[in-house]
Amino acid sequence: MSSVIEPGAPLQWTAPDVVAFDGITYRTFGDPDGLLDAATLLRLSTLRSTPEEMVLAKTRSNIERCLEAYRDLRPVNAIELGIYEGGSVALLATLCRPGRLVALDLDPEPRLALEEVLRRQGLEGSVALHYGVDQADRARLTEIVEQEFEGPLDLVIDDASHLVAQTRASFNLLFPRLRPGGLYAIEDWAWAHTSAPGLLPDQPPLSQLVFELVVASATASEAITSVEVNRELTLVRRGPQPVDPEHFDLRDLVDDRARGLLREFP
Repeated sequence: MSSVIEPGAPLQWTAPDVVAFDGITYRTFGDPDGLLDAATLLRLSTLRSTPEEMVLAKTRSNIERCLEAYRDLRPVNAIELGIYEGGSVALLATLCRPGRLVALDLDPEPRLALEEVLRRQGLEGSVALHYGVDQADRARLTEIVEQEFEGPLDLVIDDASHLVAQTRASFNLLFPRLRPGGLYAIEDWAWAHTSAPGLLPDQPPLSQLVFELVVASATASEAITSVEVNRELTLVRRGPQPVDPEHFDLRDLVDDRARGLLREFP
């Protein structure tokens, strides 16, 4: 099944932090600059999705950039790491209508509002939700991908832990399974450099992984053809070079000179 999205399909912004599409209302970040400050984090922590209003934990600029990229891609097979309150999954499912969309989250608690929205939209057969899954669990992630998809992936969205080791583990497993021209999106990579750097003080910044990707696009340009970075989102384009999914490691694509720049990080 191919995507049915129309290139100019509009989102209806009814307030700075409220957008509607296909009969669903989404509550988003109100900050137009996309800054992850303490007030935003506190507000988000209190919001819960309902079938009438889904929580979409993204800024307007991030939403519109993502949808522009996904419209062009027209994904058939897509996977999203991180469900949170389900708004991103609901919007992607209704806007792009992929043949198969799989979403997973570390939290084992089902997202009942999301499941109800998918049921109302007639999408429960094309969207699979997996709860209690660690994005770094290679065996479980491999099992899900092999169980859920026929053929290569078109789109991977990582909006899960935002931690280096976990994000790299998922990338190493899923990036080789993208088709040439497919997209790998890493969200909220800049959390350590925003106005809330104390969010995870004992963790290395996810920008380390972004740096590795930028270097890899130079040293292995046939595997990674481009890396587009803004302060909310990193988009990695898969190249035509075959990659062994069993042995791929992004760090192998980082040369000695770049490793020297990263020597302080694990």
